[in-house]
Amino acid sequence: MSEFLRVAGSRTRNPYDAEEVVMEAAVVMIRKWPRILAHPKPIALAHKILDDQIADFYRRRARTADREVSYGALTEADVPTADDLLALRGHDGLDRALAELEKRAPLQAKCVILRYGANLMALTINTPHNRDALVSAAAKAANKRFIS
Repeated sequence: MSEFLRVAGSRTRNPYDAEEVVMEAAVVMIRKWPRILAHPKPIALAHKILDDQIADFYRRRARTADREVSYGALTEADVPTADDLLALRGHDGLDRALAELEKRAPLQAKCVILRYGANLMALTINTPHNRDALVSAAAKAANKRFIS
């Protein structure tokens, strides 16, 4: 195993990447163990598997390099600021009103959540795909209210 680590370390130039490549190669070797034992040169086949895993490692890195961004390179992190928290201040009243509506009229509350929370139109809430009788009844009540 140390021989494989040395080979992988010399090719990847990073001990952590070398360990990752050797572990991936070990998984392949275990899966193909009977074939390796039946081979006339089992050590050579194991080195071939390691070389293939190193090539796969670099291919995978090249394929994902344009999609990955390191955390330090992010210009804007999703950390809420004081302004974000102040903007949410007005939602407390809405949350309390919705909780009160859920206590008094759960059907209408369900419909309001679907209409404004999921941004569904009242006519699309009552679809054949929606099997929830509670939501269906709320949608019918809302449709009557919107149509009339």
